[in-house]
Amino acid sequence: YQVGFGNTTIAVQWGAAVNDQTNPAETAQKGGGYFAVGAIYNFSKTARVFGGVRGTALLDTAATNDKYRDESVYTIGVRKDF
Repeated sequence: YQVGFGNTTIAVQWGAAVNDQTNPAETAQKGGGYFAVGAIYNFSKTARVFGGVRGTALLDTAATNDKYRDESVYTIGVRKDF
């Protein structure tokens, strides 16, 4: 979802997935989800600043729902078009 108001745009995403278990050597089914939130602020038509955060959690769904990988990513930046 994305919404803009004034010079600011806010974006929000969420997703989930479960793998197709096609490898007979690995019996555990894996699943997971992620979320992301970001914002862009336009100073002018050619200059903007942006930032965001994303979190991912992958699970072993066949066993005890133990997390086997967590990841968080943060970003911030400035863009100037010439």
